[in-house]
Amino acid sequence: MTRNLRAVAIQPNSRHNKNISSSNNNRNKHNRNSTKSNKQQQERHQLQQQAMKAVNDKLAEAASLEQKLNAPSSSQNSNSQSTRENEQERSRICQIFSDILCDHALLAHEHDIASRLWRTCFYSQINQMRSRISREVRRMMKNSSNVESAEPNKAKAEHEAALVSLLAEAVQLYEYIIKRYEDQMIPSLSRSTEPNRSSSTVQTPAEVSNLHRFLIHLGDLHRYDPHASSSSSLTLAADVYSRAQLLVPGDGNAYNQQAVIAQNSSQVVVSLYWYVRALGATQVPFVTSK
Repeated sequence: MTRNLRAVAIQPNSRHNKNISSSNNNRNKHNRNSTKSNKQQQERHQLQQQAMKAVNDKLAEAASLEQKLNAPSSSQNSNSQSTRENEQERSRICQIFSDILCDHALLAHEHDIASRLWRTCFYSQINQMRSRISREVRRMMKNSSNVESAEPNKAKAEHEAALVSLLAEAVQLYEYIIKRYEDQMIPSLSRSTEPNRSSSTVQTPAEVSNLHRFLIHLGDLHRYDPHASSSSSLTLAADVYSRAQLLVPGDGNAYNQQAVIAQNSSQVVVSLYWYVRALGATQVPFVTSK
């Protein structure tokens, strides 16, 4: 009887000790999990910091290359070695800006990367080539009665071929970037069926602004085709500008570009309509349409 009472008296203490031991084990497990979670967060933070440092280093490199290309000495040197160096620098800038635009939309918007890509890598070269073509056309008209008129015609053809090659390269890049943005922003059946993908997406103002600029520039590339008046390039340009209008209806830039196409096609009334739309845009009127 005494032994049974002693056993009964000991049992509650044994259960209590087990509860304490179990609680300690749970606490230790929680501490280990918390330590592991904190370590993972620190590792993620370090990786993010490293990634941002790499991006900032690329931005600094691009800015340095831009400054070098825009220096007066760069435009004055026309020897073959200088030209090759300029092309390599432009190619590097194009690569840096394209990567940032595709992977860091907000950062690209803050640093105006879309406009810088256009101006530095394509627009400046396109303007130079179009000026050379216009100069050859004027020379051809001036010498139209001379036997030597065949030589400027050859030069014009060479300049046009170089321009067409540059435009094709630029169109390929812009179509790729636009597709990347549209795949990210616009829900589709293919996206909704993929694992870990939501059937709906959130369009950020930075993404919309960047995509709008890409569409404007892609339309300009089609419009700059030296054979645009006798091909489907103007139609392609108008279609791309229409996409820009639908994306940001309150921005007057796309309406102005439509007016330019109509004016180049001798559609005076239509061009006036588009110019009025550009000036009357609710968010960003295109004041140069005046």
